[in-house]
Amino acid sequence: MALRVGVAVALCGALGLGLAGCGGGGEAALALVTGQVVDDGSLQGIANATVRIGAARDDTAADGTFIINDAPTGTQTLSITAAGHEAYQQGVSLAGGTNTLGLLYLPPTLAAGTGAITGTLVLSNGSRVEDGVVRSGAVSARSRSDGTGRFTLYSVPPGTPQVTFIDPVSGESAWRYITVTAGGLADVGQVRLSSGPPPPPL
Repeated sequence: MALRVGVAVALCGALGLGLAGCGGGGEAALALVTGQVVDDGSLQGIANATVRIGAARDDTAADGTFIINDAPTGTQTLSITAAGHEAYQQGVSLAGGTNTLGLLYLPPTLAAGTGAITGTLVLSNGSRVEDGVVRSGAVSARSRSDGTGRFTLYSVPPGTPQVTFIDPVSGESAWRYITVTAGGLADVGQVRLSSGPPPPPL
């Protein structure tokens, strides 16, 4: 990963000149941008995703992290593409120096004829669940560790499958039957876990 750094130096102060007298001939400031691209369902890092900001780009490492050293500053469009995932695009505001974007969630492409389930996990005391597990048959997902408790379970076969929700830390759990349609997104809203009997086997 080549490092390219643009440096603009103005010596106006030493000459006693105002900023307007500098001529404006220096290079434009560049931004260094870091982040991690993860699968929106499993929350695992996505390797070899291509991240672009203007003409600058980088391919993610095995854990989904990236560093772009020469991104333009100001309001820019961030785009991400990765095999097996939907294209991602959002506006970002970049300043000169280091800009940390954190986790960037890429939705996986739905398998043909399947749907998805989304919602948020909360404990019995009302707090959001971080890194909770959501499972339906062989399909599983994790809830975000960003304080929202949000999850999305992708590529669920159509029907009314049993879905289990578990917080590995507290041991609280819940289960529901949820109707899924091909190409549809079933939003179950808030799922409240409890310390009652464990969910029945799938």
